Amino acid sequence: MPLALFGVKGYGAVLGAIATPVLVVNAASPTAFAWIVDRWGWGTTRVLLLVGCSAAWLAMELMSRWYEGQRAAVAGGAPDRAARLPGAPRERPRRG
Repeated sequence: MPLALFGVKGYGAVLGAIATPVLVVNAASPTAFAWIVDRWGWGTTRVLLLVGCSAAWLAMELMSRWYEGQRAAVAGGAPDRAARLPGAPRERPRRG
């Protein structure tokens, strides 16, 4: 997919630029985690880990809701209609 988006020219450079922040964070996080445990202890580290995970979850949830809202606006309908996958079974109206 990225090749289709970015083209053949400079493909490696584009992927490198996209991947660099993730690779740096993945390389630095064990050292940072060990430093926090050594400096403030395991109790504080657990709290910081829980706060970080909660912040990441909240960010993903907000991005998901924003995306669904944008998708619904483009589709011109309700968010539940826009979120339905093509070919997915539709709900049948209830009778009586």
